Amino acid sequence: MRCLFKTEAFNVGGKVSSGNRVVISNGGALVNSNGYVGYGGANNLVCVTGSGSIWRNRANLNVGYGGYAGSTGNSLVLSNGGAVFDVLGLVAAGNKAIVTGGGSHWSNSSSLLINCNGGGKGLEVSNGGRVDCGYGSIVAPVSTPPTNPLALVWGNGSVWNSSSLSISGGGASGFPSLVISNGGAVLSGFRIVVSGKSNVVTVTGPGSLWDNSSPFHSSTCTLIVGDSGAVNSLVITNGGEVMSDYAILGQPSDVDGILSTNNTVLVTGSGSVWSNRYDLYVGGLDFNYNSIGNRLVISDGGHVFDHYAYVGSNGRVTSGSNSVLVTGSGSLWRNGYIFVTGGGSTVVISNGACVVASSAHAVGAGPGGFTVSGGSFYVTNSGGTGVFDFQYAQSKLDSGTITADTCSLFDSSSSFVFNAGVLNCKTTTVQNARQFIVGNGTNSATFRMLGGVHSFYGGLRLRTNSFLTGCGTINGAVLVDAGGTVLADGGGTLTLTGDLTNNGVMIADNGSALESSSTLVNNGKILLFNGGTANFTGTFINNGMVVDGGMVLLNPQRLSNKLVLNWTNAGFSLQAAPDISATFTNVPSASSPYTNPATAPREFFRLKMN
Repeated sequence: MRCLFKTEAFNVGGKVSSGNRVVISNGGALVNSNGYVGYGGANNLVCVTGSGSIWRNRANLNVGYGGYAGSTGNSLVLSNGGAVFDVLGLVAAGNKAIVTGGGSHWSNSSSLLINCNGGGKGLEVSNGGRVDCGYGSIVAPVSTPPTNPLALVWGNGSVWNSSSLSISGGGASGFPSLVISNGGAVLSGFRIVVSGKSNVVTVTGPGSLWDNSSPFHSSTCTLIVGDSGAVNSLVITNGGEVMSDYAILGQPSDVDGILSTNNTVLVTGSGSVWSNRYDLYVGGLDFNYNSIGNRLVISDGGHVFDHYAYVGSNGRVTSGSNSVLVTGSGSLWRNGYIFVTGGGSTVVISNGACVVASSAHAVGAGPGGFTVSGGSFYVTNSGGTGVFDFQYAQSKLDSGTITADTCSLFDSSSSFVFNAGVLNCKTTTVQNARQFIVGNGTNSATFRMLGGVHSFYGGLRLRTNSFLTGCGTINGAVLVDAGGTVLADGGGTLTLTGDLTNNGVMIADNGSALESSSTLVNNGKILLFNGGTANFTGTFINNGMVVDGGMVLLNPQRLSNKLVLNWTNAGFSLQAAPDISATFTNVPSASSPYTNPATAPREFFRLKMN
């Protein structure tokens, strides 16, 4: 037979009463208006355990009571299918609520407040337990950080479902405000705020999920890390996952201008994912106030997805030093669009990481912009309309690869420093009146044209160990340093419409063509291989070498006791020397085929152009 007990207010542990214990079990039920576990008293316990066991509060439920400093160490425990219902639930500082086991359920029809200011243990949901509420709040202590999370949701099937969630308070060092681990889940929506100072939310382990997206809620959801706050962080690691509609990292107050600074999101480890259905703002969404030093880090195989990404406060040029770092093999940031603004705001791609965007823009970023150092940056889409451009900003390629449908520099204060690596472009427009320089003269750098027109208003320079490859049209003067190489390949035509000075090597290979309609001064070598051709319709001044007819090979063949040497270009002479390091001299009257007895003294042979 089920036992039912009804009363008005139910208080376990009065102002000076401690160590009391109430157990509701075996399908028993308690019904009252307001409920208290420790109304001023300490170390009191209410345990609701077993399927069908219920504590129903028609009004509010308090675990501990904030009006009394001594009301600490009180506990509410739901286990093995026990259930508690109330309108508003409050866990006061220094008290805790535990919901554990499949079927265990704490339902708050209005709000659940975890107030740990002054010290706290908070909320633990584990092993398939469930907590529901409308508005959820975690208030962290402002002084000594706790050793345990203020709210912990862990284990497969464990859920905290809240239509909105706020994490605030905090102090001088990192507080483990909320931890979701080992397959636990927090479902929250509408507006999810991590504010205050030094609060930390951690989502760790495969299957662990913080879902802030609208499929679980009736309206579009926004996750804010650092709402008028500082040094708050979200850590997604070891296969954890966070989902959002919109996300903002570092949001200043639009009322009193309070800054939001040095907030961080870290997505690290294989399988760790932050997925944003719509837009991501690193540096706030405000046109009037600054947001500085906020940082997104994607490392060691972590993935982040969004539609549009803004680095630097949206439209706020002075909101600077916000940054995104994507680093490590397997790390990925995929966007529809990236916009970098604000003095010193940066995106850095390094150490094998990859960033993909349909378009990418740096505007007013000053010394900031994009830097690729050992990673890959793809600015392209299926329509071939991806644009990589910068205005009043700087970008840099130190190593790695950038691939873009269109690359553009518009104004005199914009610059692209191309030290090393590979830049692949279908179309290029450089209007800043500066010479576009490929390479730093030491490391290998390749500018590869993927067809199209490439215009350089200040000219193009290839330094030593640098390459211009592919086919397409180049508008503007071209200077090739000694040790630089121009290679037309792929069977197309490389057309040069401006003056060109070649101090290095120019090659047409595999049926490709070199064409020049202006003045071409050759102080180096022009080589035509494997059906490659040259068509110089302007002024051609040759102070160097032009080799036409393909690679000249010296082909040896042994016949009986004789060595027969064959070559196909009469413009080359056969030379011989007794040792590889000795001086080679022309073999008198030698022509192909040349026969040399195998019993003759040892000799080394080579061909030299006449």
